[in-house]
Amino acid sequence: MAATVSGTAWTAKTITPVANSVDVTVTGTSSDGSYMKFVMPPGVKAGTYTLSESGDYTYQYITPVTAYVVTSGTLTITSYANKTMTGTFSATVSANGSGTKTITAGSFTALF
Repeated sequence: MAATVSGTAWTAKTITPVANSVDVTVTGTSSDGSYMKFVMPPGVKAGTYTLSESGDYTYQYITPVTAYVVTSGTLTITSYANKTMTGTFSATVSANGSGTKTITAGSFTALF
């Protein structure tokens, strides 16, 4: 998983995908401990989805000191087959007292 966070490159060192009967989760964690997390419904298929703070398709960007929640964004799952999910994403996130960050050029491949 990789993205640009307000102009700064961000890369996940590890990607942790989990699929069960409740949800599908993809979490990417960088070497500084920050992470990006998507939560989707079970049975998710390729397509483009609107990200929100709550609902079927959620996204969070968490740093070691600040939890940002999505205010707007898009997740495009380009493929989900043979236990592999690939996709792209972009979002605007905010946190009380820490302002807003723009997430652009996001991409990921998760092996379940």
